[in-house]
Amino acid sequence: MKIAIASDLYWPAVNGVSTFCRSLAEGFIKEGHEVLVLAPSQTGSFSVDKEDGCTVVRLDSIRFPFHPNQVDPIPDSRRLFRIPVPRFIYRNGLRVCVSPYRKVKDALDGFCPDVIHSHTPLKVGASAYRYSKLHPVPLVYTTHTFPDNTTGNLWFIRPIKKPTDFLVKSYCTRALLRSDYATLPTTAVMDALIPAYMRKNIRIPIEALANGINLSRFSARSADPAIFGKYGIPADVAIVSYIGRLDKEKSLDILVESFAKVLKTAPAHLLLVGDGADKADLKGQVGKLGISGSVTFTGKVVGDDLQELFRAGTVFCTASVTEVQSIAMLEAMASGQPTVVVDVPSMRALCENDVNGYLCEVANTGQIAEKLVKVISDPMLRARLSEGSVRKASEFDIKYSVARFVRIYEKAITVSRERRSE
Repeated sequence: MKIAIASDLYWPAVNGVSTFCRSLAEGFIKEGHEVLVLAPSQTGSFSVDKEDGCTVVRLDSIRFPFHPNQVDPIPDSRRLFRIPVPRFIYRNGLRVCVSPYRKVKDALDGFCPDVIHSHTPLKVGASAYRYSKLHPVPLVYTTHTFPDNTTGNLWFIRPIKKPTDFLVKSYCTRALLRSDYATLPTTAVMDALIPAYMRKNIRIPIEALANGINLSRFSARSADPAIFGKYGIPADVAIVSYIGRLDKEKSLDILVESFAKVLKTAPAHLLLVGDGADKADLKGQVGKLGISGSVTFTGKVVGDDLQELFRAGTVFCTASVTEVQSIAMLEAMASGQPTVVVDVPSMRALCENDVNGYLCEVANTGQIAEKLVKVISDPMLRARLSEGSVRKASEFDIKYSVARFVRIYEKAITVSRERRSE
């Protein structure tokens, strides 16, 4: 089968959407399918490259300066008379396409896909939709985001955030309903975007299908001792880890405050792996709490080091309430980490109380700290929860996602033919 993947976010940008799209493309290649990826160029200029066995068309793009590109490091905030100045624009801003349809059309005409799978509703995704409506090619659409994932870091819309979130939600829902087959990572996202009463009148198939991870990259074994020295992480205390974007909607201030309470009870170290718009504020918070010596900010890490840092963690913790499905959390679970997370539907789908971790009340720093201490203070409990995490993560192998999406594509081809014949 010839599969085209369209996404406004793709590797080397580091986020859940780009990671999943890349894993999906690799999975299709391994199963003998041909894959074409359409994504914004990270240099701004059009190019066609062979990456991970598939053809990646990098479309002309411009810099969106109000959000980091999730590729290059974010410099520390500037200071004016020793006072940190908030960062409102980014020299290495997110790359977005403005008018990519012509080159999208040229690429798809040359590839002749059997199906197009769109993962974002912006210009690349919209161009994929337009092409599918003008050509006999079915469109499968997967949504990966809640509105807050999009608007949470845009400072200039904060006064009108609620109506903006409503518009973003409506736009995402419309994009989903225009496809021939739609999927969402969890039933929670489905309920949020398309309530049950709306689904009764929808003509297209809609399915909750979890994102998968490449389990071959992660395993529950001891970390390479060298990784501790390389990143200045103590090897003699428990490591509370968070791996992902350091952005406002991730509620990392709650995690930091919770960790400060952990230190009052048990020796531990907080490992924050990643980069993001909230990094400077988090460093300031750590300094005010007087726990700088117990916190490591690694910045962006990829490749083998990232896998070792997953293994270095004793327990994975996030206070985020905006996750659709946390790829980083799944990777931590596959690496043997128990989890302490907040009790929201998307987290509930991955964390089972006293099986592979604990669910806590949203923003309840005392309860989060209590559960973290419980895990790091009891080796036997930690070993049991670790085994639970590995078992749970095994349910999300990318090979299952690949196999299911192939069946969905076959169904979408049939649905598309039926709709076009009406």
